[in-house]
Amino acid sequence: MGKDKLAIIKERIRLHEGWRSKPYRDIKGILTIGYGFNVARPLDREEWGIILPNGLTKEQGEEWLSTVLRRVLLDAMQIPEFTQLDATRQVALIDMVYHMGYKGVMKFKKMRAAIAEGDFKEAARQIMDSQYGRGFARRASENARIVEEGKLDHIERR
Repeated sequence: MGKDKLAIIKERIRLHEGWRSKPYRDIKGILTIGYGFNVARPLDREEWGIILPNGLTKEQGEEWLSTVLRRVLLDAMQIPEFTQLDATRQVALIDMVYHMGYKGVMKFKKMRAAIAEGDFKEAARQIMDSQYGRGFARRASENARIVEEGKLDHIERR
C-alpha cells in the first residue's frame, strides 16, 4: 500500500475516531484513549500503566496510530477476499478492521461472498444491512460507498 493510501486511511481514522488525550468510555463502554485505542487490547501493557493516569500526547497518539495501522494492515491482508480488491476498496476494509477488528470483519460472510463474486453493490448493501451499518451509519455508509463505487472522492472532509 502506497503512502497516499496510508495517509488517506489515517485521515479517515482521525475523522471518525476523533482525538482524546485522556481515557474515556466509548459508546460500548470500552475504555479508550487517543484515536479510539481500546485499552483492553494494549500495545504494551506496561506503557498503559504510565499513560492512563497522565494522558496521551498527540505525538504518542500519532506514533501509536502508525503502529496500530501496521497491525491492522496485516490483519486485513488475512481476509481471503482482501487481495481481490483494488487499493481504493481495500481502504474501506482496512477502516473496518481498525474499527471492529479482524474477527468482526470476518463475520461479514455475505459481504465477503459478494466481494468474491465481484458484486460490489451487494457487498455495500451487506455493510449497511448490519449492526455496524445501523450503529455507525456515517462511517459504514462511507465504507459501503467506497466498496460499491471504488472511489474516494465522495468522502466528506470535516
